[in-house]
Amino acid sequence: MATLCWVVPTSSDALEFGDGRVELHGFYQMEFRGIADSFELTDFNPHQWAHTLKLEAEFDLLPNGWGPISLLQAFVSVEGRFDCVWQSMCHIATGQRLWGNEANRAPSQFTNGRSTGFSGSLPDPARPSMPIHGSGARLVPLIDIPPLDELFRLGGDATRESTARTLAPTDGVLFAVRNIEGSVAPTAVPLGPWVPEDVKANGALRSISTTLPSGLTTPTVPLPMRPIQPSLYSPSPRLRELVDDLDDLDVNFSENELQWNRGASQQQVKELREAFLDLELFDGDVFVRVGRQTTVWGKTELFRAQDQFNPQDIALSTLPSLESSRIPLWSIRAIWSLWDVGPLSDVRIEFATNLDHFEPTDVGTCGEPYTVWVACLKKGGAFAHGVLGVGLAGEERPQDPWNSTRGIEAGVRIEFRYRRFSFALTDFYGFPDFGVLDTFNEYERNVDPTTGRPRLAGSIGVGNCTTGAEPACLTPDNAGMWSSGNRQLFDVLCSGTSGLLADGLAGPGVFDAECALDLFNTNDMVAGLSVKTVLARALGGAGLWNAAVGPLLVTALGGTPADFVPAVSLHRGLMDGPEIYSSLTASCGNTLSDQQEALLGTGAFFHPDLAGSGTDICAARGIDLYHTEASVLLEAFPQFDGPVARRFVESIGVFHLPGARGPDEAGYDPLIDGCVRDLVDDGGACDGMAALLDPRTGLGFRSEMTAVSYNFLALMAELSVTLPGNESCVPGVASTLGADQTALLQCSLVSSLFLLGGARRPEVSAGGDGRFGRRDFLWHGGSESRFLYKRRNVLGFATDFAEDRTKTSWGVEFVWFEDEPYANTHEKDGWSRHDTLSLTISMDRPTVVNFLNANTTIFINTQVFVRWIDDYTDKALTPDGPFSMLATITAFTGFWQDRLMVSLTMIHELESNSSGFMWSSTYRFTKDFSVSTGLTTFRGEPRSARMPVVPQALSSNEGNDYESRSRLNGLSPLADREELFVTFRYTF
Repeated sequence: MATLCWVVPTSSDALEFGDGRVELHGFYQMEFRGIADSFELTDFNPHQWAHTLKLEAEFDLLPNGWGPISLLQAFVSVEGRFDCVWQSMCHIATGQRLWGNEANRAPSQFTNGRSTGFSGSLPDPARPSMPIHGSGARLVPLIDIPPLDELFRLGGDATRESTARTLAPTDGVLFAVRNIEGSVAPTAVPLGPWVPEDVKANGALRSISTTLPSGLTTPTVPLPMRPIQPSLYSPSPRLRELVDDLDDLDVNFSENELQWNRGASQQQVKELREAFLDLELFDGDVFVRVGRQTTVWGKTELFRAQDQFNPQDIALSTLPSLESSRIPLWSIRAIWSLWDVGPLSDVRIEFATNLDHFEPTDVGTCGEPYTVWVACLKKGGAFAHGVLGVGLAGEERPQDPWNSTRGIEAGVRIEFRYRRFSFALTDFYGFPDFGVLDTFNEYERNVDPTTGRPRLAGSIGVGNCTTGAEPACLTPDNAGMWSSGNRQLFDVLCSGTSGLLADGLAGPGVFDAECALDLFNTNDMVAGLSVKTVLARALGGAGLWNAAVGPLLVTALGGTPADFVPAVSLHRGLMDGPEIYSSLTASCGNTLSDQQEALLGTGAFFHPDLAGSGTDICAARGIDLYHTEASVLLEAFPQFDGPVARRFVESIGVFHLPGARGPDEAGYDPLIDGCVRDLVDDGGACDGMAALLDPRTGLGFRSEMTAVSYNFLALMAELSVTLPGNESCVPGVASTLGADQTALLQCSLVSSLFLLGGARRPEVSAGGDGRFGRRDFLWHGGSESRFLYKRRNVLGFATDFAEDRTKTSWGVEFVWFEDEPYANTHEKDGWSRHDTLSLTISMDRPTVVNFLNANTTIFINTQVFVRWIDDYTDKALTPDGPFSMLATITAFTGFWQDRLMVSLTMIHELESNSSGFMWSSTYRFTKDFSVSTGLTTFRGEPRSARMPVVPQALSSNEGNDYESRSRLNGLSPLADREELFVTFRYTF
């Protein structure tokens, strides 16, 4: 039931033993709750059938006192709770299940996910927007979640088998998929794992070897800068440093634990709720309470300000009351009563400290009936990190107070009265109950800005790498441990797409041991040529390729001569490739400089064993997508937008990587960046060289690498004709002047390459050009994060007073949160500190409204919560600001001598424009037995939030403003929860 839905407690005589020295009382309660996305009865789903038994025992240990001890009492409270909703309503309901080990569907508010219908930022006719779940809001496996579904299913049955092998440890894991609106198209967000699972945040695929069943390995030929890893678990250098310090995320609970309410906050003590000793000394001057207890310092009813000691279990119900949701902790409270001091009366000084291990807010776990869907991102983030290496690796909680003083939470409160006013000053020094997400590692393609040579990951890799021998350089000896990209993600995609071309190029079974990402460095043959040779000739635009090899290859693959797209022949520069060169056999290896080849993940920088040998490295070893600069390779694709090979370094500023610059850009060097036309001021390097023109537009290419990208696009379109579902792929249209380029999206390899990449934010500091963000491959983006709990100080002031003229009672709380941590998408580590001021004003008034209730007053309570965040950055910080305000109004009254109690609460949050309506009624049949009924409804819409400067994973459909409607503040996370409930309660 909602917090402000007031119910008069039923009174009952306690059971007494030992001449009244022991009292036992408690209650049994049964609750039915159903939730829907609207009040359509056919849409309601059961979320709770809970049975709760609570027992409380009070012990008077020294009824007559002893020495300085005037009172010694003990209190123990246990609470057992069993929810039948986990067992198909205790096996009464049959059919599809929503919760537990056998769940096969989810409520509709969790399952509105649709595929985007986009590739990059343009509509993709080959991928129309459609529901992901199909009928019945069913749960789906990992392979059905975009964009993995497109990648893993690209090759039909062949890739299904390799995907099943790769993801074998996650077999049976199911997800609900919900849409979050983006600026261009919705983003499908997986919610799960839905079924109670043992989610491993690290090394979920540790048991899967990179050796394929046939005995071959991925890649076929080990590459110097990408040595074969023993398994699909490849922790980043930064994770290896931190993994031993990471605590459990509290997301792994069995169905049995959840149905007995033994979640995150109940794991240590199970059914024990409170257990403490009360001690009064010196005739009541000193009061001490020691044990498991709640320490309540605030006076508000809904949102806490001064009340900071005990976290909450917010997964019990929709907006649970503070009294029922506070999590007791082992702690000590001591109150020293000074009584009257001058004009002040009832002066008391209270000290309190928590002795328990740190306990954050219990938000529940995904797939738990009352967990808000946003909380699923925690469990999903842990699952994603365990499988793909991006997301949530764990959390670092404060140390236990018995091990270090750094883990102590303590506070002091001074209370007193002055005439009709009561005052309280409080100071709490401790940790917030919600952690802040800290990004500790960002994946990237880390290369030297002046040479393009690969560098080590992390802090060690920021130095120069000019010759390849410096300590900052990536070498074959350290590449397995210190690569800056996400090797785990690459290997999972590689393993999952093994067999992509098994039923394609040159006949069944030819490529069944190769992964799709290693197509470009494979040793296998197609139409009498190795794939590496085909790629090298196509990228270089050799005359023999255009004249004979290319058309014959397309025909051999099942296409027609009209499907062949002639490549643009590159110019050979003075510093390009080996000496062996012929216009008929030109390749990427003898028409590109070392710096240009490095952009493709090949050449002397990535194959130092062949450097200086005169070998055409590009033709001999192919290109390595793991080390390729995505923006360079994809620049000529029709969906492409944004800067190319752009970087920003504080000490340097904005620059383009060598090899990718055009003649109209700063730093251009024709010996390194190649020639696209005859230039006047190039010192003769491009003399007599014809302009390289884009056949689609008739205009010159920006750079020589843009022409390489065009040749790669043509090859991908041509290779697509052999794959299933490419009947509408007509590569030849790409060579037609002014042709509709979106037709190329029908070619699966073309559109799928965009699924392997995403864009960063457009800021210059993030490598953007101010309008568009740089596009990188997935393994060169994304990040790893952890939850941190940063200590801060909370200073509060409160006062209460009654006003006779208006017959009202007032309460005021003013709190200063010093250095409160907030999520901040503008910061690279994802958060920042801000001083926060909070003001709460409460007013109570009993009011007579004759036409509503002529016999009893209606008690009206109004609360206004105001917050100010200093140094606020719009759309960057998670909460609304800098100013935000929420107001509540509650009215409750009784009928028939208070046998029937009715309560109504309305809430509205100003900045998020979200609101809630909560109604309840309680009918007391006897002093021991009562029945409560009610409903709640909420409204609110997500608002725009800025994409993080270091996102958890790269996204491809955020549009030019790089925002998504993912900001859920106020009551917006509850907007899809209309609830009906009935509660039976017996008190004894």
